Amino acid sequence: MDKKSIKDQLNVFKLCKNYDLPLFKCPQFLFLVMGVIIIAVILLTYTIGEEIFGEPMVVLAIVTGEALILFIVGYAIISGFEKMAEVNQMKSDFVDLVTHQLRSPLTTLKWGFEDLRQEVETNEEQDKYFESLQGNVEKMSEMVNNLLMLSRMDQEGHKFELKKFSVNELLDGILENYLVDENKDVKVKRDIEEVPEITSDPAQLEIVMDNFVSNAIKYTPKGGEVEVRLKQEGKDIIFEVEDSGIGIPKEEQHKVFAKFERASNVSKVEQTGSGLGLFLTKEIVTKLGGKIGFDSVEDEGSTFWFKLPIK
Repeated sequence: MDKKSIKDQLNVFKLCKNYDLPLFKCPQFLFLVMGVIIIAVILLTYTIGEEIFGEPMVVLAIVTGEALILFIVGYAIISGFEKMAEVNQMKSDFVDLVTHQLRSPLTTLKWGFEDLRQEVETNEEQDKYFESLQGNVEKMSEMVNNLLMLSRMDQEGHKFELKKFSVNELLDGILENYLVDENKDVKVKRDIEEVPEITSDPAQLEIVMDNFVSNAIKYTPKGGEVEVRLKQEGKDIIFEVEDSGIGIPKEEQHKVFAKFERASNVSKVEQTGSGLGLFLTKEIVTKLGGKIGFDSVEDEGSTFWFKLPIK
């Protein structure tokens, strides 16, 4: 091993940066801290042992045995952390690589299907095939985007782009596509107050709000209603989406925001899904300094909400 390699191995801050971890989670830094603790314990043991036993050789034997045990235990623990950090980094790199490689061909497929449908005359049965193919491509695109966002959210260095903006204007843009869902005939009602501008990340917040609205429509039967509400309460803004949909079974509500989890009754409406949408919404809202929650009764509907501080 050359001098540069040795220097790199001893550079704790650089190694921690490579793992994309803060110091208190970095294996090399923890090993350094463990070393300091071991030295402190050895000195303390020697001082106490000398007063109790008074025999230097006995104290030396005790200190040596203690140091050896502490070193072995510490090394085993830190090695485990290091392997976990390496695996986690490999996972993040793999997800980033795969999702980036998939995004371009999926986008090409999506636009290709749309162009093909406009240029080719099709019968009713062929239209159904096209719709099915387009639907599957859109689901794959959504899954890839969710995985990419999940990978970014897992990284400690992930930064939000904070700026002051109007939540009302952001919501107006989202609802333009959801006033009436033509395929399901679900009516989307508004109960929106004018709220103060907030300082947050509008792109990330749009993902959360759009997810709430689209989920409400998706899981509401034909002829049902979805109501979107925005209001100010004290120093917070509150966004709510209430639907008259399938609801969530009570025994499954504790895992609604868990990663890769979907309620058992969603298969009545949608067979496939990543189970990442609500997990990501909670991650975004929490990291933006807000709170998120829901109320739901199976076969009666759900109300999902979040609140963010006005600042």
